[in-house]
Amino acid sequence: MANNTHVQLNSDAPDRSWPVTLSSQEPSKSNISSLNMLNIQAKKSLIKYDKLVLMYLCSLLLTNSYAPEPNPGPRTPKYPCGTCTCAVTWKTEAVCCDSCGQWYHINCQQINRSMYEILGNSNISWECVNCGMPNFSTTFFNTTIETSNSYSELDISNEPNGVDNIGPPNFTSSPLPKNQGKYRNNKNKPNPCKTPLRTLTINFQSMKNKKPEIEQIIESCEPDIIYGTETWLSNTISPYEYISPSKYTVYNKNRKDGYGGVLLAVSNKYVSSLLNIKCQQCLSAVDLPKTQRTRRPIPATYPNSRWQMDLKKMPPSHGYNTTICNIVDCYSRFAFGGCIKHKTAKEVATVILRFIYIFGPPRILQTDNGKEFNNEDLTEVMAEFKTRKN
Repeated sequence: MANNTHVQLNSDAPDRSWPVTLSSQEPSKSNISSLNMLNIQAKKSLIKYDKLVLMYLCSLLLTNSYAPEPNPGPRTPKYPCGTCTCAVTWKTEAVCCDSCGQWYHINCQQINRSMYEILGNSNISWECVNCGMPNFSTTFFNTTIETSNSYSELDISNEPNGVDNIGPPNFTSSPLPKNQGKYRNNKNKPNPCKTPLRTLTINFQSMKNKKPEIEQIIESCEPDIIYGTETWLSNTISPYEYISPSKYTVYNKNRKDGYGGVLLAVSNKYVSSLLNIKCQQCLSAVDLPKTQRTRRPIPATYPNSRWQMDLKKMPPSHGYNTTICNIVDCYSRFAFGGCIKHKTAKEVATVILRFIYIFGPPRILQTDNGKEFNNEDLTEVMAEFKTRKN
């Protein structure tokens, strides 16, 4: 007996189900086994379909996440402080540089509460130390600039004689006569022993505790003769403690009060000696009566503890600045200042206020008794920052 068995899928079932309908004329073992196999395959395909959906959703979540790394670690703040690199938020008190846009905590910049309120309630421009520092031409600061040079050095490896001795030219427009040498009568022949004399003039302002600075400037300049003033040495302190005796012969003259003093150092390449010349004019000048004046040192124990301020008048010019306002920090001996058109109290107060915003207010401001310093404008600025005027 032939069996007519066929299998068809049920179209009315849901999408995620795979029911099977088996129709036959007479049930048999082969029909039952085929039905079981179809049910098992449908269940496996359903499980596989669920796994693919979950894997697809998981990949979408990982793609849209910010940090798909297994251990991303702490995130960098959106607005870090330029000094401590900590986050600057709405709850913290901070200021922003108007030039570079970097945020700083007021505690990191040593800005007090009164200054912070003044900056917040006014249109005053504030700049950080990196943007507000002047461009100095000296080596007081590190002014090294790293740039990439697109030009390479000349390749002289193929030259037989090098750069110092390139040899005679192959062709000349006016050749020398045969009987005329390179140097005639040795008049223009250079003397290898004759080198220019290098001198260095220094106002030491006390050589004490400045040995590394003195050694550094001598090594960089390599002078033959050193003229020094204001050594502030006594007879119990030898100048060879600061200048090497293997390189220089030092002659110095000290004062009894411990201030002043001069120094002359000659390189050992030259023969030198001390001559005592008695000049009547010099001796008469020394014997002149002098007034007894007690010189007191200026106390300055930390930066911004005392500023000295004075004005220097320049040659007259139409429409340009005519006066320079010079300010010196007595502790670090750092000098700064600005130019003004007129020698008025308002312009002087504006200059001192500008540098107070950059470096901070001083504890003592020392000036003379001129009208540009003794006025209400400067007194109001000093009272605002609790600076004592001397």
